[in-house]
Amino acid sequence: MPSARPSKKRKAPGCVITGLVIVALVIVAFYLLLASGSLGGLVHSIVLQATSGNGEAVHVYGGSSDIFSYVRADSVVVVNDRGLRVAVFGADVKGSAFDYLVRSDVECVFVDSLVIRTPRSSDGPPDSSLAPIFLGTLSGMVTRTDTIKVSYGRVVNDDGLLLVDSMKFNARIADIENVELDVRRASAFIPQFGTVQASGFLFIDSTRTTLEGFDIDCPPGSLQLTGYLNADSTFAVIFSGSVSTGFIPGVPSASGMITGHGAGSIMDPLASISLSQGSMNYRGLLIGLAADSIVSSREQCTLHGLSISTDGVSINASGGFEFSDLAWQGSAIGSLHGADVSTFFPESPSTDITGGITASGSGTGSYFNNGRVGCEFDRSRVSDYLLSSLILDCAVDQRELSGTMQAVFDGGSVSSEFSTSLGLDFMPVAWNADLDASIADCGIFAAFTYPVVAGAGGLTVKASGEGSMSAFTLNGDIGLGTFSGGGIGVKNAAFSGTVSSGSSGMLINGEFTVDSAAVSDSIQLSATELYADVDVSGEPSDFEASGTVGFSSIQYNDLGAGDMTFLGDVSMGSSGIEGTGRLSVDSILMAGAPYSLSAVFTAEPGSVHLDSLSLGAPGDLSLDLSGHFRYGTDSLAFSMDGIALTRAGKLRLISQGDLEFVTDSSGMTLDTLWLDLPSGELQLTAGCAEILSARRQSWLMLILPLSPQCSGSVFPSREFLRLIFHPTAGWVIFKRCCQRIFSTLPMTSGISQTVLLSTCILWRIPLLWMVSGPGQVA
Repeated sequence: MPSARPSKKRKAPGCVITGLVIVALVIVAFYLLLASGSLGGLVHSIVLQATSGNGEAVHVYGGSSDIFSYVRADSVVVVNDRGLRVAVFGADVKGSAFDYLVRSDVECVFVDSLVIRTPRSSDGPPDSSLAPIFLGTLSGMVTRTDTIKVSYGRVVNDDGLLLVDSMKFNARIADIENVELDVRRASAFIPQFGTVQASGFLFIDSTRTTLEGFDIDCPPGSLQLTGYLNADSTFAVIFSGSVSTGFIPGVPSASGMITGHGAGSIMDPLASISLSQGSMNYRGLLIGLAADSIVSSREQCTLHGLSISTDGVSINASGGFEFSDLAWQGSAIGSLHGADVSTFFPESPSTDITGGITASGSGTGSYFNNGRVGCEFDRSRVSDYLLSSLILDCAVDQRELSGTMQAVFDGGSVSSEFSTSLGLDFMPVAWNADLDASIADCGIFAAFTYPVVAGAGGLTVKASGEGSMSAFTLNGDIGLGTFSGGGIGVKNAAFSGTVSSGSSGMLINGEFTVDSAAVSDSIQLSATELYADVDVSGEPSDFEASGTVGFSSIQYNDLGAGDMTFLGDVSMGSSGIEGTGRLSVDSILMAGAPYSLSAVFTAEPGSVHLDSLSLGAPGDLSLDLSGHFRYGTDSLAFSMDGIALTRAGKLRLISQGDLEFVTDSSGMTLDTLWLDLPSGELQLTAGCAEILSARRQSWLMLILPLSPQCSGSVFPSREFLRLIFHPTAGWVIFKRCCQRIFSTLPMTSGISQTVLLSTCILWRIPLLWMVSGPGQVA
């Protein structure tokens, strides 16, 4: 019989189908919600879960996901209470949400930009343990991915100062339990340093971070690093690569290969670097560089075996520097083998130097404590001069600089001992020195001093001195065998005495002699056997001098003199010239005629008293007179009395005479001329027109008065005037003497011109008597 069961079996398939349809509709609706971003809160939940327990506030904006292929967020911002702010903009994650939730794995993560602001500095002591950072890094690694890429990033401090810019990052996260990071390429720009690029493998667990084959390219060069950093801040690293100075402007180009290692802790690191295959290009000169080790710690930095080498020169140096008090010390040893100094300093002469140099020193910061320099050269050459040996030893400390020097070279030797007392900031306070030298040819010094020194030879010096910065005293002997240069020639010059300088000026006391001297430039001047025994004190504008000077002979163009001696004293001050003296000239050769002269004078400001003058002339004539010269800025007046002219000491051609002469800006006036002649008296009063001088050492025109006023008891007649102006007698000789004097002596002032004119007028009288004789005139 039929039952109701078959009807129930027919309803079962309908319920299943209905249930499946409902599930499908729910899934489609959920997927549509995800695709439209309506479940963006899921992204926020995932980020919160990844950063839970770290104390940061996380904000997610514009999150969306379709569960199966991507998760996206417009921005993710993480901040904490110390000011840390990490902002990620334009983050895309390709991969299934189910893979992330179940296997913590996505295909790739892309970030358009990353901006990090560093936290404010903590007032407390730094935490030496890195464990929180390691654990935070591990907890922050929430997914594996084949690619994590940041297109742009930057880091600023809490004040907004840019620390790092243009960051780019491309890596693979292979494991997140113990982080294994394959950095394909990472780069960043550091202001005032340059762009840094890196690639390699990074491993992080809860106790250590390890670098393997990490390559770094930066402005100093390229390095490869391998090492580790423990959670307790201890580390060890080995590095090698190449470095250069090309990124530093204004620094000579240098490069080299370095290897090194570092160890210790972050708070107390220790690093050691070795340099090999180094080179430097300094102004076209190639220099080799190497260093055994440069060791640096927090307390100090030491340098060992720094080697610098170039053509003929090698230097090995070492030293140390203390960071705590800036104390430093160093030493260097140099070797020279045929070194040419002009290679380093083109303005220097060529050299061929062989020997050694040592130097050492110590100090604190920029303050120098003490040092020592020594050198020893042999078989060397400077320009064309052989340097047999040179030994120098010089030491300096905070109180004194002292040293010795000995040099032996081709044709001479020099030795010296010196010391200098030092004051504040190493300023010299007092010094003393001894010098002993004998140099046959001074040309060896010409390249280092004035080229004219090359013309000096036969130099001998034996002197000592002492002094301070405001006064000194030198005493000894100095001699010069020959000198030729600049139109000047000297033979056998010598000085023996003392030269000092102090608050009262310069003081010279000694004897000076010259066998011969000549000047052959615009003038022709030569002298033999010059000598001076003088005592000079004061300054050029205010001095006192006394002693004896003279010469055996002197020739000035066509004017010659022999056996001249001056004995006296002269002083100059603000008021003028003062002094007394005696002048003696045994022979004066002028216009082919010999003369002699002796004079005693006394000078005071504005005037000169000629106490006695005696002039010897050809024909056994002798002229004696006394005079008084008064001079001003634009005037000159002089008077002569006691004029006496004798022949052979017996025949009085002029028994007595007076002369007064005045000149100023208006002209010259012969005020009075009175002569007591054997046959009577002569008086003359006349004016004289101005003297015209076209140029130095030019012909001078003397315009005599056309109608002079003459009176006397002997010569009022025309015969006397004809005799004076007779073309074959006194006038011719008078004119020639004037021409000779004016053509040889430089006209430097109106005063000197007036003196010459007056002398010529005075000499006209004895010359007239020399030619005519007193009998003819009478």
